Amino acid sequence: MAEIVAFQIITAIGATGFSAALVQVGVGLALSFVASRLVGEQGLAQSFEQKRRTLAFAADLPPYRFVYGETRAVATALPHPVIGEWGYGVYLLNSRPSDGTPTLYLDGREVTLTGDPFDFSANGATPASGDLSGYLQVWIGRGDQTGPPDRYLTNAPYHVDDEPLGFKATDAGTGLTVVYIKYGYDADNPQLWPSIPPRVEIEGLRTPVYDPRTAAAQDAADSATWAGSSNWALCILDALRNNPFRPYRDDLLLLDLFRTAADDADATVSLSAGGSEARWAIDGTVIFDGAEIEQFIDPMVEAGAGRLVRRGGRIGLVAGGAASSEYTVEQVLGALSFSNMAPGRDLPTHVSTTYVSPERGYADASLALWDIPG
Repeated sequence: MAEIVAFQIITAIGATGFSAALVQVGVGLALSFVASRLVGEQGLAQSFEQKRRTLAFAADLPPYRFVYGETRAVATALPHPVIGEWGYGVYLLNSRPSDGTPTLYLDGREVTLTGDPFDFSANGATPASGDLSGYLQVWIGRGDQTGPPDRYLTNAPYHVDDEPLGFKATDAGTGLTVVYIKYGYDADNPQLWPSIPPRVEIEGLRTPVYDPRTAAAQDAADSATWAGSSNWALCILDALRNNPFRPYRDDLLLLDLFRTAADDADATVSLSAGGSEARWAIDGTVIFDGAEIEQFIDPMVEAGAGRLVRRGGRIGLVAGGAASSEYTVEQVLGALSFSNMAPGRDLPTHVSTTYVSPERGYADASLALWDIPG
């Protein structure tokens, strides 16, 4: 049965009993939310743009998510106070700590910042130029923050009656990647903010992942020693080890296979247009809003044309690659003959391809129709 619970601090979710668990969200929120399952069956077939909109303006509890590799991650706006002409926004970007150097996008436009967005005791970062100068301050917590920005505590403190959405010194959000956006209103420029609250996206911040190939430099139990990576196999290993549904212990993982798959993913391949890149990479946000971990792991595995293998109750990863056949059809079934009786009008003659384009602001893009030969 649903239960009414007050949430006051952003915190990580426990790994056990997830189907009935509650996520505590909000910074200094004296609001009540209806406790419900965080996972569901909806949304797996949504388009990339639909997912971005769902993340940016969550109607319910913000979904649990991991940001992997180099991507423009959408931050979820949480309820926050508006005092006078200033909004004291707070956004959840990643349910994990992050590393890297951030680039900020507000409502789809890049904002060049000056100052230190990681210094919560000072003014943070502000626009280097443009219309937003004087109307924006930004702070970013990569998981090691111990409280909200001092400016929030001074200008928007929590009060049970006067400001229930205000902030307390204990509202840290430690262990999560959180973005604070103090945005102001300009009566002479009502179009300063196309949407209220502003839609926040961040490039350059990513989830540190464990690399079992560098055991001497990284401690499997200490995420502070890990580093962000786009490596296909390492991101899958991280999702298996740290997912909120069913985290796998290392003794249940075939780490040797993951090491081999990680080496294969790092192999350099030449591009037809010139240059080269790593063979298999994952860059994007994994949203944990379904019922089973396989619903999220399988698409990640398919991104590298690989497959999961199980041996003695343990799970491993094999990268995709060409392999010689062990048997031919004739060896198994003997000589075969068949006729294709499908009507010609039912046969495909063209291929249409859509993809997410970093060059177009991570919007959906399409290739020209390709005619199937013959």
